[in-house]
Parts: sequence; C-alpha cells; structure tokens
Amino acid sequence: MKKVLLMSVMIITAIVVGALLGDACAGVGFLNWLSYSKCFSFQPGTIDINVFSLTFGISFEANVAQLLLVFAGIFAYYKIAPKIITK
Repeated sequence: MKKVLLMSVMIITAIVVGALLGDACAGVGFLNWLSYSKCFSFQPGTIDINVFSLTFGISFEANVAQLLLVFAGIFAYYKIAPKIITK
C-alpha cells in the first residue's frame, strides 16, 4: 500500500510541476520546446430531456516537460522505494 501511495504522489507531483515548468518556459527561446503540448479529447455528447441535461466528454493535454518529469519520477521511484519502504 505504501508503494502505491508513494508512486501516486510522485506521478501527481511530476504532472503538476511539469505543467508549471512548461508554462514558465513558454517565453524562453532555448527552452520553448518544453512547453510544446498536444491535446487529446473526445467531443462532448449531450443527452437533453426536459427534466435535465447530461453532457459527456473528456480532454487530456500534456506538454513535453510533464512527460519528462513523469519518466524521471518513475525512474526515481524504482531507485528510492526499496531504500525507503521495507517489508
């Protein structure tokens, strides 16, 4: 359980810090490539009846900095976890 929690915290932290880093590097000339992002989405579909309206849709956007930090977080997890968490 501790391993799953540690991995989840490291990945969420990498995603948040990567998003901040990507936004910060958007205006810097030689670091501009870190802010390149791609959006994957499914267009929303709507069910509308007189009582309520229900809309389904999902959107995911990731930049290069986020992907690099997620890979670094996974690598760091496998190096750190055995030393921190023992059975």
